[in-house]
Amino acid sequence: MRKIKPNKTKMETNMKKFIILLLSIFLAMSLAACGNKTDSRDSSEKTEIKDAKELLTTVWNSYEEDEKFAIAGGDMTQKSPWTKQM
Repeated sequence: MRKIKPNKTKMETNMKKFIILLLSIFLAMSLAACGNKTDSRDSSEKTEIKDAKELLTTVWNSYEEDEKFAIAGGDMTQKSPWTKQM
């Protein structure tokens, strides 16, 4: 003999519809939050970078002189303890 499932009550059906509605709203809001964002910078400020050297030069020139380190790394004015004294 098979068991007969009872019919779903109206309250259960409404609860499922409500949960589906909430999940749908949450999904739509999360997709909208991850959507395409416009850049707040002025379009005249943007430059077209052609290669890696130009990119590195642009980044390097964006720093002030007192913020730049020597290209070899660090402050080259101090003597290194690992170099031989002559």
